[in-house]
Amino acid sequence: MTDEQIPEFAPFWRNVAERRLCFPRCEACGRFHWYPLTRCPHCFAADIEWCAVEPRGTLYSWTVVRHAFAPTFVDRLPYVVGLIEFPDAPGIRLVSEVRAASTDALWILMPVRAVFAGGSGADGLHFIPTTPNERGSQDDGDPCVSSVQ
Repeated sequence: MTDEQIPEFAPFWRNVAERRLCFPRCEACGRFHWYPLTRCPHCFAADIEWCAVEPRGTLYSWTVVRHAFAPTFVDRLPYVVGLIEFPDAPGIRLVSEVRAASTDALWILMPVRAVFAGGSGADGLHFIPTTPNERGSQDDGDPCVSSVQ
């Protein structure tokens, strides 16, 4: 089963399809958490909202994948999977593909930004290196939506 098929992940992928990066946040304690859960792992409240964050962060760590664990990834080898942190969502570390000209160009705490590729699931999101001042696009509307779905 993939993330796209797990009901708790549906709001995440729906927002990615709409070119927004959103994470679950507890309305009771105000803390973000990842993976999506029906209850806050910090205070156990059930009032979870999905909040949009700036689609940029820093590269915490990465690895180069050289073996395809599923047939759909054979033509992508090798590729980089990174662990991304977000200043707007303390405590979140998202695993996602990072695309760079070379793995030699990557470094710890490197600024990265989301690229919304328009695909579904993991094909719809990856990250690329950026400059610290480059900003992603974000709607000015309410960044959080309650999620009782």
